[in-house]
Amino acid sequence: MEQETSTLVLQKGEELRAQQKWQEAIRAYSSVLSSQEIADKTLFAKAYCYDQLKDYGKAAEEYNKAIDLNHNNPSYYNRGIAYKNSGKYQKAIDDYTMAISLNKNHSDYYYNRAIAYKHLGRL
Repeated sequence: MEQETSTLVLQKGEELRAQQKWQEAIRAYSSVLSSQEIADKTLFAKAYCYDQLKDYGKAAEEYNKAIDLNHNNPSYYNRGIAYKNSGKYQKAIDDYTMAISLNKNHSDYYYNRAIAYKHLGRL
């Protein structure tokens, strides 16, 4: 029953996110986090909402939580973007490098890492 309810709330969060209702989506995602099975996806989605609100510090915190639950999580790339957008270029490079190690075929990972290197004057 709890899983069923969590799934419905997660779906509501997805609907709100699609409607770009970032704050409401964050609240929906926050309420579903007690279900371990879908927590990493929920944290990722919640972090994405914070990204859209340009609250990169909160986004990075949520990506950290998602990564703690699943180290093979695509959140490394997204956390790298949050770090880049907040001027933390070395942290962004580290995350892009980790994302590349998990998926070498994603050209955006390489591109964004190059941009971060450029900001540091290393390209």
